[in-house]
Amino acid sequence: KVHGSLARAGKVRGQTPKVAKQDKKKKPRGRAHKRMQYNRRFVTAVLNMSSLRNAIPRKAHKERAQPHSRKRFGILEKHKDYVVRAKAYHKKEAAIQKLKEKAAFRNPDEFYFKMINTKTVNGVHKLESEANKYMPEELMLMKTQDSGYIMQKVQTEKKKIEKLTATLHSLSDQPSNRHVYYAEDREEAKEINLQNSRVGKLPAFEDMPMHIRKETASSYRELEARKTRVAELEKLYMDMAMQKELQKKGKKRKLREDEIVTPTSKPVFKWRPERKRTEHEQSSRPRLSHSEPQHSNTQQQTRQLFLTLYGAIIPFKRGLRHINSRL
Repeated sequence: KVHGSLARAGKVRGQTPKVAKQDKKKKPRGRAHKRMQYNRRFVTAVLNMSSLRNAIPRKAHKERAQPHSRKRFGILEKHKDYVVRAKAYHKKEAAIQKLKEKAAFRNPDEFYFKMINTKTVNGVHKLESEANKYMPEELMLMKTQDSGYIMQKVQTEKKKIEKLTATLHSLSDQPSNRHVYYAEDREEAKEINLQNSRVGKLPAFEDMPMHIRKETASSYRELEARKTRVAELEKLYMDMAMQKELQKKGKKRKLREDEIVTPTSKPVFKWRPERKRTEHEQSSRPRLSHSEPQHSNTQQQTRQLFLTLYGAIIPFKRGLRHINSRL
């Protein structure tokens, strides 16, 4: 016997479940089909229109400002500011911890030749050969070349400023120079004034076309920029000249603030006065030839004694060698 549930499901050994045939509905064609598709799309759009709430204006949530009693501490720190600060702090903390571990596990007997062949220059380790790579004379020559290049640029900029100034003065309303005319009577003076008013007067700046006004304004901006550049280059040239003078020979010292007559932001140095030889003293001074060096009496006596002792020591050494070879 087969239970009713298995019989209904058709799960009997040797039998297959019977599937009820479903009647396929015919799809409508024509206008009705198009209208049904349109209604289906509209219903789907309405059901999915959770974005309707985006059309309603929402409340603007403003950030909380610093209280009035804490205005002296500046802008109130937000969470994103805290995140940046915390990351920077932990990064430095990790670097310090790494250095501590490296120092703790280092061998006290560890030795490298770079420990004695390097030195710190402006916080950077450099080899001894690289630290003094250039001689003082070479550094002086390099700085002289740099100052010469700066002065060349200053002269070039000044020439460009002169050209721009001449061009812009010709575009101004009133000429920079004036010519004085002399008339014998009033009628001649009126004629001269009438001629000058017709010929010499240029149209006003507001009456000029737009492109000419733009070019003139850009030329004035370029003129101001070049003047600023010349001032900066001259300042740089003065600093380089000061550094060059400080590298020269001669005793010098930096003045204190109470010693400076005109207070400035830059340091002021004072050189020790040295007496320069005149042309007469230089010509009357005896010159020594390189082929015949002149020595004082003490130097000559010392030299003679050294030669005598050296001549006595050499035969003595030869005699010792001969005795050793015989033995």
